[in-house]
Amino acid sequence: MVQFTTQVATSIEQSQQLIELGVKPETADLIYRSIMSDDGSPEWKLQLCPPTLATADNEIPAWSLPRLLELLPYEFPSDTLKPKLHHPELIKYESGYNFSVCRYTADCLVGTCIESSPFASCVSMIKWLIAKEYFNKEYLL
Repeated sequence: MVQFTTQVATSIEQSQQLIELGVKPETADLIYRSIMSDDGSPEWKLQLCPPTLATADNEIPAWSLPRLLELLPYEFPSDTLKPKLHHPELIKYESGYNFSVCRYTADCLVGTCIESSPFASCVSMIKWLIAKEYFNKEYLL
């Protein structure tokens, strides 16, 4: 029998990386909340949260894959001499996932490193978009 290990949200580390990049916590659709387990040790639980998130000390915003994909621009101009529109494209390989930035042809401008999950690829793509100033500034602090 095949065991599925579906990741449903950014990990705590990926969430912290997005926050360090300046992504607004309010764009998150989930939250990790620290609660006490039966043995008295803290434990992180993933929960739904309202979009007007105001995180407390025991909370870390988290993003689902659909939410991360919503944050990505549909298209943006090329920074080359031939200004043509490009779009991000998530590609699955046997060894992992990556985003490529392509025109509506197979002409790719750039790609992220192959990552272990689509979440890691989204975080890499958002980092690249922020560096190039293509990420929607409404989603940044």
